[in-house]
Amino acid sequence: MAELLDAPVATTPLGKGAIDEAHPLAAGVMSAYTGGEMGRGRIANGVIRDADVVLLVGTKTGNVATSNWTLPDPSCRTVHVDVDVAEIGRNYRSLGVLGDAKLRLAALAAGLEAAGARPATGRRADLARDLSDWRARIRPLAESSARPIRPERVLAEMARFVDDDTIVCADASYSSLWAADRLVLRRPGRRLISARGFGGIGWALPAGIGAKLAAPDKRVLCLTGDGAFGFVFQELETAARYGIGVVVVVLNNSTFAYQKHAEQLHYGRSFETELLDVDYAALARVLRCDGISVSDPDQLASALGTAIASGRPTVINVVIDPEAFPRSPPSTSSGPARPSRSPTDLRLPRGVPMNALRQTSSRTAPRRASRPHHAVHRHRRVRRGGVSPQRRLHIFNPALEHRYEHALEAMDLGELRQLHAALSPLRRFFSEVDAPVTLKAAQDLVGLAGGPVRLPMSPMTAEQRRRLRDILVDLGTKVVD
Repeated sequence: MAELLDAPVATTPLGKGAIDEAHPLAAGVMSAYTGGEMGRGRIANGVIRDADVVLLVGTKTGNVATSNWTLPDPSCRTVHVDVDVAEIGRNYRSLGVLGDAKLRLAALAAGLEAAGARPATGRRADLARDLSDWRARIRPLAESSARPIRPERVLAEMARFVDDDTIVCADASYSSLWAADRLVLRRPGRRLISARGFGGIGWALPAGIGAKLAAPDKRVLCLTGDGAFGFVFQELETAARYGIGVVVVVLNNSTFAYQKHAEQLHYGRSFETELLDVDYAALARVLRCDGISVSDPDQLASALGTAIASGRPTVINVVIDPEAFPRSPPSTSSGPARPSRSPTDLRLPRGVPMNALRQTSSRTAPRRASRPHHAVHRHRRVRRGGVSPQRRLHIFNPALEHRYEHALEAMDLGELRQLHAALSPLRRFFSEVDAPVTLKAAQDLVGLAGGPVRLPMSPMTAEQRRRLRDILVDLGTKVVD
């Protein structure tokens, strides 16, 4: 079907392996998690974003894969092939094709060919150019000799040992994000198994043991973080007792990195995310497995080769950079694409009471837009609570919005910390006043979204209103009664 139309193919994280990822029409894994400046998923997201028609095959169109239902754009025409009628039209208004995906795709391809469909021109060349540019951008990280080791280098070395029969079990959090974006599966099939759904950490080792028992002749690699591995390392004894030859690569940064970075993004600091420096290779040997500790990136290939050749359960403890995350390094582009965010992604100043928020249900289907996303005027509603419409403020800060959009797109934690610091007087004000505000109203108040809104101010005294106005003016925010 793709070759008939010369149409690029993007997969969801769970759909990875549906197509040979070395195929010239394979765009990569689309999602909110893989679409950063250094991610191949940025290409996949762009392909879907720019399409005028998208064929959805066997996907539940969840919020992660669709970047909070913005990929495809709700105004885009979609055709949805699925065996479950409940999935068709759940989140996108689609022309439904009910049935087995393989049979229906074959029928669609036959019908298009009979109708004289011809490949579009230039698609392969454009995609090849984008992929070539991406590989050039990530090469310095994939070949980095830095210590602590960059995760991109770890994945690049692992990729050399992932053949057509290898099964990779990736843990939740950053491990599955690195694997989804950086490993290339050259033969179609479900061979990257990751902890989606509930996404509980500590999943990879038990899954790897199960995969090896089910397919004893296949190579099984597990990718996990030290935080996740700490929940299940005792199962190494199980692997040793039954002679289950899984190879476990532990990305050891002595921290719950995903949680740490998420808290820094939300709150400007992290809470209880640091771990002790533990040599999990030594722990593996205590539990009667083999263990290799690696702190030099040039030793990665040798360690992986030795572990795989031994046929024994082996832990490779890799000391990695604790500040590395899938979207780094920060963007240097002059105008990054606007990130996709659901209402629950918008961050409140510290001190705003959580019970004052009214959040949009994730089950709510997006409204069909009549104009491109960046041009749509988004109206924001706030709870009136009996407040007179006259007791409100108009607040708009395009400068802070621009800074925030750049920092969020690039996941530039340094810039986001600076923004949090600049907004600390505002956070203190909310903490003192305890003003009830809605999520989107708070978002606008701190200048992180465009368009003036009205914020209810009736719980505040005249002196508090004056203080708030002074704080906002100091931030460069336009405030109009």
